[in-house]
Amino acid sequence: CTIAVAERMVLKSPCLCTSPCFAFASSRSFGDNGQGCDSEGTPAASALVAPESDDAAAERILSFLRGQGPAGVPGRTLDVILNWDDDRLEHVHDWVQWCFPTASRSQAHPDCPILTASSIKLARKDSLVLHGLRRIFHRFLKFLGLELCSHANGEPGDLEIRKLRGPSGFESRVPVCWAYNCAEGNHNWRRLSRVLECLRLLGLEPELEALHIQLLDLWARGHLPESALKSVQFWQQCSGFGNKPLPAHGSRQGLALLKEKLLELVSCGGKRT
Repeated sequence: CTIAVAERMVLKSPCLCTSPCFAFASSRSFGDNGQGCDSEGTPAASALVAPESDDAAAERILSFLRGQGPAGVPGRTLDVILNWDDDRLEHVHDWVQWCFPTASRSQAHPDCPILTASSIKLARKDSLVLHGLRRIFHRFLKFLGLELCSHANGEPGDLEIRKLRGPSGFESRVPVCWAYNCAEGNHNWRRLSRVLECLRLLGLEPELEALHIQLLDLWARGHLPESALKSVQFWQQCSGFGNKPLPAHGSRQGLALLKEKLLELVSCGGKRT
């Protein structure tokens, strides 16, 4: 009965960051194999285990990103999460800490392991870990209505992030991912902070820079509400680009954008480059 009540609160709450049942129920929503329940749909029992070292706990994260272990719940592998639909990614909340690990303890899910200094060094040199991280990064971008692309005729690693078009593109994702929709703004803004910090810690510099540039562009074009200012400033810190100036909100809209394009054409002698 308690679990059923908690699940209803998870599915109905507009912002799970502040829900008292958030940490308890998130791993048990959408109950099926690999989602926090056993094959009969009953909550999986928690086994009593001896405390593990920080490095051992961090190794479980690396094993998960290699595709060799679960994300805290039996059966919840990287491939399983990659195949979740957008609704499941939105409403289940204890997968992000495994897919985008950092060295900071999650306030919402303090039991999730974190990276240590030694595990960060190992991860930066582990091609399987970095491949897994890139895979889930691509999936998370699609969840946000974005896509990662290579610049035309660009150097290897010269990346950019663009808005997806079409029925499941960026515009369709605005109410869920980009709009101010709860007391704390939007919990996906917090997820973005974690993603930026993870990319920086594990050395995926091209992806980090591409995401940072796109987020600032969304802010400057007014695709983010002005109330997201604190989140945008925090993204600057998490990405390591805190010393770069923040463009004014909406400064690349309307006449301001037209003026910028005209100046760009003049500086190029009237030719596009």
